[in-house]
Parts: sequence; C-alpha cells; structure tokens
Amino acid sequence: MPESQNIEYKSSWHDDYLKWICGFANAQGGRIYIGKDDNGTVIGVADYKDLLDTIPNKVKNLMGITTEVNHEEEDGGFMVTLFKNRFSAEQLQQLGLNERQIKAVLYVKEKGKITNGEYQAINEVKKTAAAAELQDLTERVILTRVGTTGRAIFYELAK
Repeated sequence: MPESQNIEYKSSWHDDYLKWICGFANAQGGRIYIGKDDNGTVIGVADYKDLLDTIPNKVKNLMGITTEVNHEEEDGGFMVTLFKNRFSAEQLQQLGLNERQIKAVLYVKEKGKITNGEYQAINEVKKTAAAAELQDLTERVILTRVGTTGRAIFYELAK
C-alpha cells in the first residue's frame, strides 16, 4: 500500500509529525505508520512501547485531538500505527448516512464486524433493507465485505 493523502510512512517518530495528525484531523482521517520507510517496507521501531504512551499524550495535550495508537508486528519489525478516527458519528452524518447506517458503523467500531443478521437485529429492519444499506456502506468505502456467500459474510471497517 503506497503513501497517499491519508497514509504516511515514517521511519521513526519526530514531534514535527504532529502537523500530519493535525492535517488528518481537519480532513477525513488518516494513518501514520512509524517504523516503515517511504516505500512501505517495515524497518521496525525499537522504542514502540514508549511511543504508545507518549504520542497520544502529546497529541491530546498540545492539540486537543484524540487519536488511536496501536502497535503491530510485521515482517519481524514492530510498528506504531497512529490514526485519527475518520468514522465519528458527526462525520458519518455529514456523509449523509441514515441513523441505521450510523448505528451499524459505530457497532463495527466497537465489535470489529457486523453481519446482515446483526444489522437486522440492531436496526429492526428486514433482510433486504439490511442488505441494501450494507451495500451502500461498501460502495461508499466505509465498510468492506468479507466472505462470498451466506452466513460466512460479514462487514468490517474499510482500511
């Protein structure tokens, strides 16, 4: 996955990268991968445990922005992934989603995935309505459909 408008690779953390977070906060969100070079190759970051604590505190204290910070292991190196939430209820309303779709996206953020049956249950709608609204969420690249047929299909947040 190459760098883009909302994906940035950094080999290590420097406080001047706070400007990227500010930019993401003013747009539709984004991710900073600390421990990857400009080509997206994992080079790792040795102090990832410290970064998991210090980065969100700096972002919150200096900019008043809440970010999510995780660590991942890939190709033998540890990375810190920092991202601004691009699916807040307010942002979803601005995108023109209906209340059921917003409820479903927030459900996926909490639970990690949603099935058609779960969509029906939380929104009290029929299968065809759930399918149509989930399809709309995938076309808007908010959710990604995983699986091919039947009960094995579920939806997760788009990357």
